[in-house]
Amino acid sequence: MSKFVKRRKYFKVICGTPYYVAPEVIEGKYAEHCDMWSLGVVMFVMLFGYPPFYADQEKYGKLTDDKIFDLVKKGFDPTTKAGYGAHFPSAIPASASAKDLIAKLLTLNAAKRITADEALEHPWLTGKTASDKPIISSVLKNLSEFDGSNRFKQSVLRMMSDTLTEDDVAALKKSFSEMDENGDGFITIDELKRAMQKNEGLFKGEFKAEQVEKIIKMADVNGDGVLSYEELMMTCVSRKLKNKEERLWEAFCKLDLNGDGKITAAEIASVVEDKDKAAALIAEVDKNGDGVVDYDEFISLWESEEERSKKKKAAEEEKKGDKGAGEDDDAE
Repeated sequence: MSKFVKRRKYFKVICGTPYYVAPEVIEGKYAEHCDMWSLGVVMFVMLFGYPPFYADQEKYGKLTDDKIFDLVKKGFDPTTKAGYGAHFPSAIPASASAKDLIAKLLTLNAAKRITADEALEHPWLTGKTASDKPIISSVLKNLSEFDGSNRFKQSVLRMMSDTLTEDDVAALKKSFSEMDENGDGFITIDELKRAMQKNEGLFKGEFKAEQVEKIIKMADVNGDGVLSYEELMMTCVSRKLKNKEERLWEAFCKLDLNGDGKITAAEIASVVEDKDKAAALIAEVDKNGDGVVDYDEFISLWESEEERSKKKKAAEEEKKGDKGAGEDDDAE
């Protein structure tokens, strides 16, 4: 039942075991995020010994699957209480960290559900649950992937800072504090170099010390040669949005106030401090020169040159004759 993941493609055929199926699969519009829900169910079963969404076949007969689907669509309650069901059972102990990961996997809203990358960085899987040491490696990865040169993108990232959870903010503050060795509120090139040297294994030789200046330049949005906490936060928000297109769509909708699928200068002016620069911000992203930013133009902000090249190549190949090569019937 596995499928190749294609960007901005959704599947509609319901498949899988009812106990483990994600709510969006039942609704008939889903992508790879359904796997994270299923992972949450598997983890729940492994720790507690029963499925969170369960219906007795003897009681419901042929309607058992429908009953399970109804429970799945209602979602998971991440509280601990008596009894057994779609919640944490008080009778069976489990660590707070394990429960936190399950709750983030069994999140009804696919945009808010964590991705595979984010799950791999969770303290329960990294073994750092009991440690107060900040996870600087993920912060460095955010920095290495960030390009903050576009002012339109900067405005979006400031607006979407609420995407970060309390845990994200706490970890970010700890990491910033450890990298800011002299406590002056800024991370210098030398301080970042030392942080990268301590976490050299993260980059597998891909990023050398001499490239730190380039990384700082990409993330230093105000051009003062150092990184502030706000700038570091923007790199974290950027990676979080890029990890899941549903989050990018939420950001786009926050700007597209009238819901017409286009962002105008007037709509941008409602979220930026300098209203006079709204038209200039639009012009930075408006590739076809029609005076507005459509969703494709918005998405391109988060694509690297390599990704754009792959996307173009894939489109050309699909145009040549992908139709007769067994294109999935269930892709929209």
